[in-house]
Parts: sequence; structure tokens; C-alpha cells
Amino acid sequence: MKVLTVTNMYPTAERPGWGAFVGSQVASLRAAGIETDVLIVDGWRGKLEYARAVFKLRKAVADGEYDLVHAHYGLTGLVARAQTQLPLVVSFCGDDLYGKSDSNGDAKLSSLPLAHLHRRLARVVDGVIVKSEAMRRLLPARAAEAAQVIPNGVDFDRFHPGDRTAARANFDLSPDAKYVLFPYDPSRPRKNVSLVDAAIAQVYQRTGQEVRRLTLFDKPADEIAQAMRAADVLALASFWEGSPNVVKEAMASCLPVVTADVGDVVDTLGDTPGCSVVLRTPTDFADAIIAALEHGVPTDGRARIAHLRADQIAARVISVYGAALGGATQPVAGAA
Repeated sequence: MKVLTVTNMYPTAERPGWGAFVGSQVASLRAAGIETDVLIVDGWRGKLEYARAVFKLRKAVADGEYDLVHAHYGLTGLVARAQTQLPLVVSFCGDDLYGKSDSNGDAKLSSLPLAHLHRRLARVVDGVIVKSEAMRRLLPARAAEAAQVIPNGVDFDRFHPGDRTAARANFDLSPDAKYVLFPYDPSRPRKNVSLVDAAIAQVYQRTGQEVRRLTLFDKPADEIAQAMRAADVLALASFWEGSPNVVKEAMASCLPVVTADVGDVVDTLGDTPGCSVVLRTPTDFADAIIAALEHGVPTDGRARIAHLRADQIAARVISVYGAALGGATQPVAGAA
């Protein structure tokens, strides 16, 4: 099987952390025997890139002898639908269905027409993947019934427990402080960094323990993995998410997690000791961070998410490909 992946999120030398989960999925599909080429749409440069991508796509389809097109994110799904020769699978990722967030966590009105268009796109493709049940409920009824909930997989070879002292030395962290990992750009309103900072301030006021925010974004996946080994707890306060990769990566790294109830985090964390899903208030986050620090590391999260290993997720994606092609999928190398 030969697949053309179309995405506006993919790691490059210029943006090494951008779309790392798409890069990881492509790697796992290739490892499973799926020949995959990638067409990157540099949408961050401007909307004109999407128009240019239509011509690139049509040429690639005409020249590439592909069996199927797989688009990641709604906008690139619209680009990919500009061709009708091949079956199209679209993976929706989060705010392509929810809309863009303002600083209060509400969807910006200006983003809702495009989110609506993405939902309608789900009715005219051959396969739909969403990251959580909450996302599936946003789709039109017939599309929701056919959609497959497949979260992003985790590279267990990259995200794992390790030498914490060495990892902390790599980031020049103070040996006397505790670190709350926030692996996002603080300027993104949807990620709600102000809540994390308010909770950290409360932790210090109540315990006297020096607690700092460790912020990392747009970095290579290996550096994020090192930060998981260096930190004391991961905090996720987003207003919404699809299936937040950092929570699964933290679980694979046995790092305690404190998170708001977004996406599929309740299912991912379960009752893992040291991890909490809490209300989106500074006091609740502070309580949970204190509990996580008292628990310490490691958690037993890695064993609990074995079903989210990248190879297991690749097998499920390949089954969607097979359904879109109207037949059985080819064997998946190494899948359990």
C-alpha cells in the first residue's frame, strides 16, 4: 500500500517540534510496511500556501501511483479533497472542529465558520479519524457514526523513564527546586498558562517549596522526552484538546500529570497514582500539584498505556485505510 500524507504540521529543521505526533505516526506506518510520502503545507507562512498546495497535491496524485490520501487537520483535508481520484482519510486534530480559543477559553466567532466547514468535510471523505469521543460528538450524525476514535500513539523508545539527575543537568535546573513542565507556547490562549502560574504561586505560598515552571515548545521530540525525565510533574490547563499527546508521553515517561478534564485524559490517566484530573481553578491545580510532588516519580503510567504504543496505533490506522479502500488491510509488521 502506498499512501500520500498531506499535513500542515510536520517536524522540519526550521520547526523541529511542529507536528511531532504526525511525524511519529508516519514513522510507525512506515515501520509497519506502509509506503508513505509526505506533502507538507506550510500554512503558518500564510493562507496562500493552501491554494498552492492544491496544485502540488494534484501533481503528486497524478505522478505518484498512490492508493490513498491521508490528511491531518481539517484545512489540509480541504486541500486533499481537491482530488477525487483516490480515497481520502482525514484525521481531525482538535481546534479544526472546536474552533480557535480566545483568552477566556471561548471559541472565537471568526473561527466557527471554518470549523463548521471542517465538520461538513467529514461527510464527503472515505474515512474519518478523531482523537476522542468528545470530538466525534462534534461531527454530523452520519459521519460521527462512521468515524474511528484513534488517539495519537506514543514512541516508547523515545519517551521512557531515565536518569533524572542527568536530564536535569541538561537543562541546568536548580537542585533545590521542583519543576512543573508546561510543554507549550505560553502565548497560545488555549493552553491557559496563567492558571498554571497561579497554581504554582499557591504551592509556594502554602508549602514554602520553591516551584518553577519549565517551559519547552517548538523543540525536537528528543528534547521534550528529556524534559519529561527532568521535571517533577506535568501540568495541562488547556481549555480544550483532542487527545493531548503530552499526557500520554508523560505516562510513558512515568511522570505525574495534573490536568483539566479535556479530550480523553480521563481515559488515559484512569486511576494512576500521582495523577489527577481536576477543576480548572488555581486552588484545585495547586492541591493536585502538591499531591503529585508528595507522590514523587516514577508513576506506573507506562504499563497502563501499553495499548497506545505507536505500533498499536499504526495497526488501527491501517485498518481505516483498508476500510476506505473497500477491502482488507495488509499485515502489520510487529503489531501485537
